[in-house]
Amino acid sequence: MQTSISDAIEPGSLTIRILTTNETNVTLQTDKRFEGAVVQPGAAASGFIGEHGLAAWVEVKRGDRRHAVLFDTGGINASILHNLGRMNLKLGDVDKVIISHGHFDHTGSLVKVLPELKAGCELFIHPSSYVQNHMVTTNSGEEVPLVDFSKAVRELKKAGKVTHEVKLPALDKAQVEKLASEHGVRVIETGQPVDVCPGAATSGEVELFDPLEVTPGFYLLKSKADVEKHTFRDEIALYMNVKGKGLVILTGCGHTGILNTIRHGQKLTGIERVHAVIGGFHLEMSPETTVERTIQALRQLDPAVLCGMHCTGLAFNAKMLGSDAHVQGVVGTEFRF
Repeated sequence: MQTSISDAIEPGSLTIRILTTNETNVTLQTDKRFEGAVVQPGAAASGFIGEHGLAAWVEVKRGDRRHAVLFDTGGINASILHNLGRMNLKLGDVDKVIISHGHFDHTGSLVKVLPELKAGCELFIHPSSYVQNHMVTTNSGEEVPLVDFSKAVRELKKAGKVTHEVKLPALDKAQVEKLASEHGVRVIETGQPVDVCPGAATSGEVELFDPLEVTPGFYLLKSKADVEKHTFRDEIALYMNVKGKGLVILTGCGHTGILNTIRHGQKLTGIERVHAVIGGFHLEMSPETTVERTIQALRQLDPAVLCGMHCTGLAFNAKMLGSDAHVQGVVGTEFRF
């Protein structure tokens, strides 16, 4: 599988703005070393709302045409709607919506966003994004047997082996389709890469070069009798090719592994050079050895900008302090490439 984004985006024509993430910061300074490629919100951040979730506004200029893409919708508190207003951005200008995966901190405000989209807007979502997730982590690291799953979970809990267990709220497919139909939004369920605009494409299902990178402890509850290990086939990233710079990669949570996501993008597009990696890297629950291994691999890629926020975790960002590429991403952080 391969997609072409060789019709590269001209430098200065790509903007990514963080609409929703876990943090806001008024005193965070714009670092001159990025030469305008990263701009922090400054005093404007006092008007933004942070919540556990992620959403980004992606805009590509091509001549007189502007392509606006909404990447995820943030969490359940609808902070995205408030923040969009403070940033003078309008959902009615969005051409395409990309849902990175089905977790509530990325789809939580989708039903509130849909009525604000213009007729003809396209919404891309993987079919598995509607399937309920059950998260079960154990102190031994063992997986839950899939046969008679519920009973197996109860037995592990009785044995004191379960450290965390929760059923994540599932995205309501019927409600999404109803709202989309009422407002003229076209819903496209796909696991294939999609050309978003010239120079930009979605990942489709990310190839798992290293299965150990996949977030452990998640299961798909297709029915009471049909449970499978979650390998996050619904985790979709966005790849953008900036002329003379290389790939700019935007991720949701990176449950498939940030290194797998990068390698998949390189293979899919045929572009080796990585200019920026932005989004959630989901390392907050990873052991220190995994965090360190990931950092070393990222440093070898030598991107100009590396911004892990949302679920990336404190350990990663603490270890990256002092790195020339490291950026602290907050609501309102803007990337200009």
